[in-house]
Amino acid sequence: VMIRPLPSFALMSTLCIACASLACRPNPAGTEPATGDANPAASIPLLDPSAVPGDFMLRQHIEGEYGERRVAFEAIVQKQGNTLLVLTLTPYGSRAFAITQTGQDVKVDKFISRDLPFDPRFILLDVQRVFLMGLPDAPHDDGWHRGRARGELIRERWEGGKLFERRYRRRDRNTKGDIIVEFSGGYAPGERPPSITLTNEPFGYGLRLETSDYQPL
Repeated sequence: VMIRPLPSFALMSTLCIACASLACRPNPAGTEPATGDANPAASIPLLDPSAVPGDFMLRQHIEGEYGERRVAFEAIVQKQGNTLLVLTLTPYGSRAFAITQTGQDVKVDKFISRDLPFDPRFILLDVQRVFLMGLPDAPHDDGWHRGRARGELIRERWEGGKLFERRYRRRDRNTKGDIIVEFSGGYAPGERPPSITLTNEPFGYGLRLETSDYQPL
């Protein structure tokens, strides 16, 4: 499957960071995503940012639920050339973590006295699933369209030239459920992202994303 950019953003695993670091408390026992071989992201390679045409920056306000936790925070993502930057902010607007991918190299800078609870590649992959990975040749005709990439089945629902929903499912029997991204009112590629709702069924959390700034670079 060819990869095309879709200006939308979902810091799925960053919700776990918010619970663990911004709230300054560990995650409840039994609720952290698995790491290592048990991590369903471990077998999926990252996409080189340079494989995706176009550069951009956006900032979003994110609210979410993870088990009994409730979080709200700001995040920035920037893709420029072969570099993808994910920056999470504390409730006071200062920097929390900066995760930078250049090619296949990943670097983490932390600005608070907490560590990431798991591999930063997991976070980058979650961002890429929604922000960089998609079915080729968009926009599509009305209805559902499907393809496969990096061990996942990708399905997209289009209406009137706009993307309304995207679903990811692992192509194995070890991971149950979909990662679902819904675009309120539909999204036309190249325009400012609308309100976004993300549901991660395998890990049981949800996000609501509101874009406050979007700029092509």
